Amino acid sequence: MASGSTLVLNKMLAEDSERELRQVAFIDFVGRKAVFTGSNMPWFRGKVVGKDYTVVGNLLKNSMVLKSMAAQFENSSGDLALRMAKALRAGSESGGDKRGEKSAALIVVSNKQVEVNLRIDFRENPVRELLRQLEAGLS
Repeated sequence: MASGSTLVLNKMLAEDSERELRQVAFIDFVGRKAVFTGSNMPWFRGKVVGKDYTVVGNLLKNSMVLKSMAAQFENSSGDLALRMAKALRAGSESGGDKRGEKSAALIVVSNKQVEVNLRIDFRENPVRELLRQLEAGLS
């Protein structure tokens, strides 16, 4: 039997005529994961699904981007947003987007509210700036 998150993903995709151009991943509030990568997504594309996380990407420089993000997330502890930002930095340092990076965003939602909503646009190193702003807000 499919989980609730898989059912939601399947419904979304069934109604999307361009689903093969999509990459979608989410974890619901009870930890169920659903991941989809369309067959027409640009290469390099991939996913890593861990116990408490998913990492997805496309138009990446290499497969190490996703692996390094997953490893960083798994080997860190503490605040979720900070762990996610450090994983983004690890991906960036492993090659990141093959077109270069111009923006970065991080949104963390609890079951009650938006906990973090940061977006950095048109910066030379947006992931570094996102991490700097997040760390400044936590101190």
